[in-house]
Amino acid sequence: IVFRNAIEHNDVEIVAVNDPFIEPHYAAYMLKYDSTHGQFKGDIKVDGNNLTVNGKTVRFHMEKDPA
Repeated sequence: IVFRNAIEHNDVEIVAVNDPFIEPHYAAYMLKYDSTHGQFKGDIKVDGNNLTVNGKTVRFHMEKDPA
């Protein structure tokens, strides 16, 4: 919910997301087809470990111990 809301505001810049439990393709799917908040109307693309949402590229990490 936070990511979805923030990505729609030009004054907020998300540069990276870390979720050790899901892969970028599944994250894109969950963003696009949210059963609670409805389908995301924007453009979502996955390129390796990058999510591009509405033209904004966000690096996706899957680190269990980012320290």
